[in-house]
Amino acid sequence: HVSAAGRSQTRTGLGDITLSSGIGWHFSERFHVIGALDVFAPTGGYSKSNLANIGRNYWSYGPVVAASWVDPKGLNADVKVGYLFNQKNRSTAYTSGNELYADYSLGWSVSPEWALGVGGYATVQTTDDKQGGQTISGSRHRAFAVGPSIKYASSKGWFVTAKWQQEMAVRNGPQGHAFWIRAAFPL
Repeated sequence: HVSAAGRSQTRTGLGDITLSSGIGWHFSERFHVIGALDVFAPTGGYSKSNLANIGRNYWSYGPVVAASWVDPKGLNADVKVGYLFNQKNRSTAYTSGNELYADYSLGWSVSPEWALGVGGYATVQTTDDKQGGQTISGSRHRAFAVGPSIKYASSKGWFVTAKWQQEMAVRNGPQGHAFWIRAAFPL
């Protein structure tokens, strides 16, 4: 839901899909690290006439490193740090600046499969936006989000995490909340 300048609009749906390919290291039964390349595909709903959009309408890609500590009887923690190279939105000829971001979660296992906790993200735009080849100074976005999370980890190695996050400390962008579902399936 977005409200601005006396207008408002609400949209729901599937956002942009992230495709990842990487390699993982299992340093112990509890400590795991992954190095990967993320590609964000512009699959979410977008229209330049909308006030609220589900998708960004441009491709992004970049390296990512993630680390997890998983104790089926205690502490669970993970962090994912990445850098995004954002491409041009062809509908608007606008290019958002590149971003450094981190997703995080901290929880406790309530059973061997289930963990409850908190999670969120932080993002800082490191380069200015551009439109029509011109730099837009003072356009760098930043945000921080936090909220509850729940995770199910199967005995076969795959897991699903659901998070609700409230954004705060937002600069140069809309502030709101989001519901995320993330799944990982080892091959």
